[in-house]
Amino acid sequence: MLVSEAKGICPQGIFRVSDYPKYIRYSTRVLAIFREFIPLVEPFSIDEAFLDVTGCEKLFGPPVEIARKIKQRIRVPLLELSEYVAARAREHGYKGRTLAITMRDSNLTFLHRVKTLPHYTDLAADIYKAAVFLWRKHCSTGWRVRLVGVGLGHLKRGAPEQLQFFIDREKVHQAEEVCDRLRNRWGKMRFSGEFR
Repeated sequence: MLVSEAKGICPQGIFRVSDYPKYIRYSTRVLAIFREFIPLVEPFSIDEAFLDVTGCEKLFGPPVEIARKIKQRIRVPLLELSEYVAARAREHGYKGRTLAITMRDSNLTFLHRVKTLPHYTDLAADIYKAAVFLWRKHCSTGWRVRLVGVGLGHLKRGAPEQLQFFIDREKVHQAEEVCDRLRNRWGKMRFSGEFR
């Protein structure tokens, strides 16, 4: 759908300027993931490629298994999207209670799914967990995904922090804020670890 058509259908929509260099960076990363499994990768467009799995079965299993492994490997960008959404929410002082993922397949069919979270959050860990839940529930093995988006809705400023047994959410929150500051200063990077 063209932007002009979208504006005609939804004039109250928020339209962002595209970030073509970012698209190229993600496209390059996905192609690199493909090449971890398959030597013959032929890019067709910025978000499509042909993969010849001939001879790869001995290393990675049948084509369906190769596709499953690639899909699992591509979940890393899902984590990065979750970190980005959480950081933006914290930057503007919001917490959200609704998590949404949007996917588009190679036929340009969109799939949009939403999950209500048990509490308001601005933590990447919560967003990622819900995004992966929706991904696993609604994205079948044969679905050829071209685009994945993650969003946080039902936003509220000053929403109370949810207390949980065995998890010090305040420490997790502080750690994610430190990660935000590091990313703002040094550029994009991923952090992992457990906080108790």
